Amino acid sequence: MGGICTGLNVVEMGAGSIAASITGMVLGAPPALLENAQPPRAPCERGEHNRPVLADAGYSAAEIDRFEATGAVDPPDAVPEHS
Repeated sequence: MGGICTGLNVVEMGAGSIAASITGMVLGAPPALLENAQPPRAPCERGEHNRPVLADAGYSAAEIDRFEATGAVDPPDAVPEHS
């Protein structure tokens, strides 16, 4: 039994080659080197963005305070409870 590529003609192609042009293939350049790349920042703290996101959604500071007081959302720097 033949393999999945049985009967196919394989042509080696490079970027800008005639074979690539004929087949309509676009071959990318080598990966770019990043200069002055910054390391990723630390992950967000639990609840860090709740207030600004809720404020952007139209909630007042008093409503957000109530959400935090009732536990509906975590306040910034909240430490999760372990069961």
